Amino acid sequence: MTKPVPTLETKSYFATAIGEASLDDPSLLLALEEAIWSLEADDAAGATWCDEEGYDGYTSYASLDDLPNRNPAFAELVEHLTPLAQAFSQTLCWNLDGQALELDSLWVNILGEGGSHSGHIHPASVYPERCIYPCQREPGR
Repeated sequence: MTKPVPTLETKSYFATAIGEASLDDPSLLLALEEAIWSLEADDAAGATWCDEEGYDGYTSYASLDDLPNRNPAFAELVEHLTPLAQAFSQTLCWNLDGQALELDSLWVNILGEGGSHSGHIHPASVYPERCIYPCQREPGR
């Protein structure tokens, strides 16, 4: 005799809300692409960190923390992201107690073919790790 299957109640705990938007500005995407490849070419400290850590590609994470000050394309990107984050916080009914959200860091990752980026989290981060794919390969290749 088969036992009856008990009723299972499903609940959501720790649900993750994700806001998504498109950056429909071809000139900004091109400027970001050029800025990204320029960083990869010029950031000797970042390249050294990648070599020492075995990172298959390039990241500015360990070397540069002022991208919006280095290139106007990154500053313009911040201008696009800030109102989106604010709107997202309102959608989630966050009580910011009169304070504004602040994007305080950006970084670039370029992965080599077959490269990967290990899974990780950003605790207390409002701006989740977000990818913008302005290009798929180095210009001219």
